[in-house]
This record gives sequence, structure tokens and C-alpha cells, in this order.
Amino acid sequence: MSAASHMDLWLIVPVKPFHQGKSRLAKALSARDRARLSRQLLAHVLWVAGQVPELAGVVVISPDPQALIQSEDGRVHLLRERRSPSPDGPGEPSLNQALTQAQEFARAQGADAVLVLPADLPLLTPEDVRLLYRRGLEGPDRAVMAPSDDGGTNALLLRPPGAIPFRFGPDSCWRHWRLAQDRGLAVEVVSTPGLTLDLDAPRDLLRLELGQAGAAPNAPLSLPFPQTRAS
Repeated sequence: MSAASHMDLWLIVPVKPFHQGKSRLAKALSARDRARLSRQLLAHVLWVAGQVPELAGVVVISPDPQALIQSEDGRVHLLRERRSPSPDGPGEPSLNQALTQAQEFARAQGADAVLVLPADLPLLTPEDVRLLYRRGLEGPDRAVMAPSDDGGTNALLLRPPGAIPFRFGPDSCWRHWRLAQDRGLAVEVVSTPGLTLDLDAPRDLLRLELGQAGAAPNAPLSLPFPQTRAS
């Protein structure tokens, strides 16, 4: 099949409550600092999205009203997560359920592809998002994914939305790849510094500080979050 010249790609950014985020960094950062870090990381991914006009829309989904921060970008939609018991653990809201909720919202707005990015990619650049967009353009019925160092999924583009169910969690990249293969999708795995490093453990902070992530040119390692833009 021939590649398309355009697609309505919607970005989905799931966000944990700020006071619960980055719990694995507790040995390195205080609860207050972890909450601040979560806010900065969300601001960063929204800043990146704002530099990518190819995105048709952005959905930020969270159960935390504080995470549903207003954006100057009119493409950003804030969606309150419907909390329900999760099959992934007793009493815990399911990330995959939240992503499905956001995906259905995007599809109702006309999305013909969705891209899931977590809000903890400090080296993410606009070019990383454009790369994923270009890979999605190469044909319908495809999945493009970027693995994390520990086998998770740091990016997942599905064209069309719902082409496979979300299976985020441990070793999710393998599960997403296998599901896509089983359903006959064209599958591509991409890797860039901005899509590889997620801030999840103290060693990730050290890697970032020492500049060991192989950042793209001009990516600010000492301050990986954008400064507040002047009005």
C-alpha cells in the first residue's frame, strides 16, 4: 500500500497524580521534589508537542486535577480519568484503561492515528515526535514503538487507533510487538536518545547528570526541562 501524505495524529499523555509520581526516586528526591519533577516533566512533553504542528491534537489524561494544567496550545485537551478497579492490581487505576479512554476521545475528534508518550522523557525533542509521525505515514495498519532500557514502551503509535489493545507494564514492548504481529500490522521499532531515557530510578538521574544518554545536539542535559516561555 502507498504511504499517505497526511494523517490526523493525536498525542496521548497519561499522568499519574503528582504526589504519587516517581516513587522509585524516593531514595534520591523528597516527596516535594518528586512532585515538582513530575510537573516539570509534563511541562516538557507539552512544550515539545507545541513545537510539532503535525500533531492534530493532544490529550492529557489524569485522575489528578492538578495534573490537568492549562496550556496555551489550543490543540491540548484535558481529560479526567475515570477511575475503576484495575485488572492489573487490586484497588489501582489501570493505565491501560486510561489510555483506552483517551484513545476513544481522540477517535471521536477524528483521529486516524494515536501516539502514546509518557510524561517522563526529559530528553524528548520535537524531532523525535516528527520521526514517529513520519514512520506512521509510511502506510496504514501499522504500529511504531520505542522501547525503554528495561523493556517497557516509551512510545507507541497506532494507526488506526485501537489497532491493538494497550498492554503497558513490565516487558510491554515485547507484548505490543507480538500483538501487532499477530494482527497483521506492519511493525517498526525505533530508538533515539530522547525516546530511550525515562526518569524512573536514581541511576537515570545520574545518567542524565553525567550526560551518558547520548543526547541529540543542543539537548540541555543539565536542565532537561524548558524554561517558561515569555508571553
